[in-house]
Amino acid sequence: MRKSRGPVNKSSSRTRSGIQAGNAKRGVTVDTALRLARLFGTTPQYWLNLQRDYDLAIAVATSTDSIHRIEPLQTASEARVRWWPTKRNEE
Repeated sequence: MRKSRGPVNKSSSRTRSGIQAGNAKRGVTVDTALRLARLFGTTPQYWLNLQRDYDLAIAVATSTDSIHRIEPLQTASEARVRWWPTKRNEE
């Protein structure tokens, strides 16, 4: 029979795999990605890409007018910039 260790706080409980379980509001760290990859037989990149995609989706959904007011830079062809000096007429 197991002895009770008192109440368990789900947000700080760890499974036997060492991965923190619960209502964590932080992103997937490199360490967590390594652990999840080992546990599920995937790659750490898979978990980090999921986190990146989620972060980007949240940023797009909550983007402010200040981001939309940024004017894109012109490319060299749009600005018709000459990259090489013109030849001088030496007569």
